[in-house]
Amino acid sequence: MMRSKSSHSNRRSGVALVTVGLAMTVLVPAIGLGIDGASLYIIRARLSQGVDAGVLAGAQSLNVGQDIASQTANATAVATKYFYANFPTGLWGTSSPSVAVSVTQNDTTHLRSVAMTASVTAPLYFMNIVNINSSVVGLSATATRRDINIMIVLDRSYSMVLGNALGPMKSASSWFVSQFASGRDKVGLEVFGGGSYVAYSPSVNFATDSPNVSTLISELVGGGATNTSQALWLAYQQLVALDEPGALNAILLFTDGRPTALTGTFPVSPTTPCTYKSQRTGMITYFFDSNENPVAVGGLFQPIDTSITDVNTESMVANYSGGCAANWGGTNFYPNSTNVPQDVSAIPSADIYGNGTNTGYQPVTLTAVSQTTTIDAASINAADSAATRIRSDTNLVPVIYTIGLGGTTKWPPQAAFMQRISNDPASPTFNPAQPAGMYVYSPTYAQLQWAFEQIASQLLRLSQ
Repeated sequence: MMRSKSSHSNRRSGVALVTVGLAMTVLVPAIGLGIDGASLYIIRARLSQGVDAGVLAGAQSLNVGQDIASQTANATAVATKYFYANFPTGLWGTSSPSVAVSVTQNDTTHLRSVAMTASVTAPLYFMNIVNINSSVVGLSATATRRDINIMIVLDRSYSMVLGNALGPMKSASSWFVSQFASGRDKVGLEVFGGGSYVAYSPSVNFATDSPNVSTLISELVGGGATNTSQALWLAYQQLVALDEPGALNAILLFTDGRPTALTGTFPVSPTTPCTYKSQRTGMITYFFDSNENPVAVGGLFQPIDTSITDVNTESMVANYSGGCAANWGGTNFYPNSTNVPQDVSAIPSADIYGNGTNTGYQPVTLTAVSQTTTIDAASINAADSAATRIRSDTNLVPVIYTIGLGGTTKWPPQAAFMQRISNDPASPTFNPAQPAGMYVYSPTYAQLQWAFEQIASQLLRLSQ
């Protein structure tokens, strides 16, 4: 019996329809699931962006406020604001947003954390086929801020006065102080010229004490040489006294010139006409002429004037009265450029803090006391040694930041020296085994605000 072609064709068409129907039954949900999955992926990515932005901004804003409660409230508000800025309500059809922010602190580890948990209800379009209309997408993130202990060390040498730079320095450094968290961070202040004065030991009350750090900065006057090694070492001792290895321990050194002085215990020449033959501790420096050229050793000054109790007076002053009489606590010396070279037989190999004067950086002949280049090289070496020793503290792991100001003297900070002090990664002598700091150069005082901003940004980034 013969079959018609029409009957055979109809049978094949029926099979094809069944096959297409089965395929569509499988493919349509699969395609729908893929589309919904892609939509959920995009929503989750944007939600992650919002949560990350929120906790980072919240942690960075923990410095705003005079106490912990106000700082916590501010961080919560900022974190929430940044979340919604990155994930607006209703984005991609989402609904029922939920955002929770918490701020915790640990006094032992010196850590504060801003945590955020956020969720939204995301619509599903193709999964309606199986009566699934939406899905909840949720994420959490945490950003941690480490408390900062910082000594701000400001050069107020006489060149700052001549260069009209005291005012801009006061303004920029006061702004810098405001970037830290009152009640948590500890900020201290040291000023230096020929000698150093710790005006304020680091404390969490730096913004609320009377006088506070910003007030003390506003009272600064200029004067003196540039005793950088003493300034660095006394600042470090303030961090040592705190002994908080969990915090970010830092020193910010601002200066407008190269080191010109050091404090040591000097051997007395046996040929001095004075009767006082014992070694003497004091600060030695050199003088400049009217053209700012170093011309003579400036004198051996008394190491500390304990009567100085504020930031308005040079804390290591010269005493010029008398000659070989007992004019300086029984020293019987003329502390001037004529007599010091004949009274002092050599520069000591280390200052009174143990910082080397003849190793590591500049060649020097310590017995050539009458030469200004000797004091110059020894002062630079002592500061370089102090910075190296400070960064070698594996307990506190101190980081040193430096700002150099130009335009006030013919002897501005040397970039290579300042980079060595801070162990800036740009330095040819960068030591990766020690904490890396940062050197910022301000060509004139007009750029000082910018320079302090660079250091503040780096410090706050490292604290995260």
